[in-house]
Amino acid sequence: MAQNEPNGFFSSVVREARAMQDVSQSEFARLCGVKQPTIVKWERGNNIAEATLVKVARALNIPIEALLFPRVAKGYRDYMRRKKEANHGSRAP
Repeated sequence: MAQNEPNGFFSSVVREARAMQDVSQSEFARLCGVKQPTIVKWERGNNIAEATLVKVARALNIPIEALLFPRVAKGYRDYMRRKKEANHGSRAP
């Protein structure tokens, strides 16, 4: 199936959230209960089963709405960036 806007949005959110949390595709696949090639397909914009959305949200520790709605995803990305910056800033040199 060709990549369409909703799937493109989902794939970008998954890819970015996974990267921000330093989770490899292999580890993410394990957390979702799928094989690593499935993660590649998702991140390329292929369809995902609705039942799998819950597993993805849990594996990434993000609200399911962030996978579906651009406004929620933007707020979540901003929150994660601030959190990551705060964590890096609190480390000793």
